[in-house]
Amino acid sequence: MEPAILEKIQVDIGNADQSIMLRSTSSRVEFPGYQAVFTDIVTEAGQDRDSDGSNHDLAFEVLNSLK
Repeated sequence: MEPAILEKIQVDIGNADQSIMLRSTSSRVEFPGYQAVFTDIVTEAGQDRDSDGSNHDLAFEVLNSLK
């Protein structure tokens, strides 16, 4: 089976002396690969239950626009 392809983005924002650092991360599936037929029950239990994924996609696009 083919592996899944995920696009990941991470944004770090901090002050000049780096005493405060904020990090935001997001990812999205570009190609589901084996995930199309395989379900990991343990991982699924810890995920957000967003019904259509629109909030997740919006967060990814906002972070991606900061590149």
